[in-house]
Amino acid sequence: MPTYDGARYVREALETALSPAQGFDGLEVVVVDDASTDGTPDIVEGIAAADPRVRLFRNEKNLGIVGNWNRCCELARAPYLIFLHQDDRHLPGIYARTAAVLDREPAVRYVHVRTRLIDGEGRVTSEAWLDDERHRRDFVAGAGDYFPTAAAKDPVLMPGALFRRETFERAGPFSTRFAFAPDYFFWLRGLLEGPIAYLAEPLAEYRFHATQLSARFQKAVAREERIRAAALALDEGVARGLIPPAAAREARAHLARRSLKAARACAREQPDLARTLLRRAYEMRPLSRLSVEALVARTRLAFARRKEAGAT
Repeated sequence: MPTYDGARYVREALETALSPAQGFDGLEVVVVDDASTDGTPDIVEGIAAADPRVRLFRNEKNLGIVGNWNRCCELARAPYLIFLHQDDRHLPGIYARTAAVLDREPAVRYVHVRTRLIDGEGRVTSEAWLDDERHRRDFVAGAGDYFPTAAAKDPVLMPGALFRRETFERAGPFSTRFAFAPDYFFWLRGLLEGPIAYLAEPLAEYRFHATQLSARFQKAVAREERIRAAALALDEGVARGLIPPAAAREARAHLARRSLKAARACAREQPDLARTLLRRAYEMRPLSRLSVEALVARTRLAFARRKEAGAT
């Protein structure tokens, strides 16, 4: 559990992990506090004093989100790892059910589960992050089969995935090249290392806050980063012969559509970023040239109007 100024929710999060209802032996909870300025470490220290399964580490200086994620993985001693952010919740049975999959399927790199969305008050706002037909049943899939699905929408939320330490060693560490997509890039690269599994049972809850990525600028940058991360992983998978041509074409089509949608959303306020997204869409799917050219024209018009408004 990586923490930073999480005093409001951290106790609740830890209680979901330590609950007797989990019914899992051998649990180790590694909490790495990233130089919090509130009472987070004191809360965790009190819980650790009463429960030896909890180990608290405090960074001398702030490592940032990605650095702290990597430190969590380095300090954990178990062969299977799962993240629980300070404001998320693990539902009863998540550890036993996901570990059973990795025990039963030695080739599987990680298993992710149906994850509910909750708000700042803990109310369920959506029963599932992924609610398409495919994700309504359990499955095991390889890169050639699942990569197009993963390219269409980020499939994994952090509290809902148990992965092998070996997966972290081969697909990680979490990359500092991304501010908004280190998790997505890691899960995609993990998929390139072997098959993954999915459980359709709701076993985790991910909290979306009203202020989370609220600024349109941040949303646009995050979208571009995640598309770029998927494109990099796709290129790697194709180069390694892990993604067949038909699956690669389907994945590129999904990324082209995501790029076009993101470009439309930011064309007026962030024309330079929109141009980057349009170029990516064209690179992914040249047959979309007419759509791309239309959006380029719109972006140029928005940029011209912006300049004109600034001059008056």
